[in-house]
Amino acid sequence: MKLFQNYLSILQSFCMIGIYVLIIIASSPLLLFLPKHVNMETTQFIFYLMVTLPTLVVFLKIKKKNSNGNTLLYKKCSILYITICIAGGYYLLFGIIFPLSDLFPVPEIISRSSNQNLTSGFLSFLLMVVIAPILEEILYRGVILDGLLERYSHITSILISCIIFVIGHLNPWQSVAAFFFGTYVGIIYYWTKNLVVTTLVHACINFVGYIQIVFQDKLSLYNHYKDVFKVSSLYIIVILVCISSLGLCIYYMMKQQNKKEMV
Repeated sequence: MKLFQNYLSILQSFCMIGIYVLIIIASSPLLLFLPKHVNMETTQFIFYLMVTLPTLVVFLKIKKKNSNGNTLLYKKCSILYITICIAGGYYLLFGIIFPLSDLFPVPEIISRSSNQNLTSGFLSFLLMVVIAPILEEILYRGVILDGLLERYSHITSILISCIIFVIGHLNPWQSVAAFFFGTYVGIIYYWTKNLVVTTLVHACINFVGYIQIVFQDKLSLYNHYKDVFKVSSLYIIVILVCISSLGLCIYYMMKQQNKKEMV
């Protein structure tokens, strides 16, 4: 029996992300070799592309072979719908992800080490806000989630794809953010079958992370957010407003989905 026959089971999905993680680990010596010839920003850029692109090409070929030639679907969505999805992503970030991440702070020694490797040049912007969202959405939603949806219920498929999304980031302190964000874009993909929408949402959220890196010496957006609101009940109000607004965004998307199903 072939490994990827009857594409895509839960086991096969974990095999795919396992292969990806093993490739990252096997390629890690490049992180020691490349800085001797190029700066850290270029090193991170080259490493990400060398690890992710070949893996993605192979997975797409597997998907094409096992889906009768249909690789990726792009269904039309209105600008308003896309705007609502992006707004919901920001409400999720400020109403759920930031507050919950405060419960699992990154150890100081790891935080200092990570900050030393963070760069804010053009290549970092290109990687975080353009390339990573495109490649990760194709991999996690276009290949893995789309394949699971052909075999399992949407709840099971989205949950498994979220767990795989968390594993793929190889960072336990990003688990909360990755899980909730993965759930959100998973729902969007299930309703829209449109990678353009999920990629734009992903890019907008990553842009917030890029801004944090740019101003890390002057302003930590997350810490500033906490300092402004946590000292008073306004912090709770902001969280509740964001969660309520997120609920309204999801309600709007659900209504649009119901309309499509009725047509």
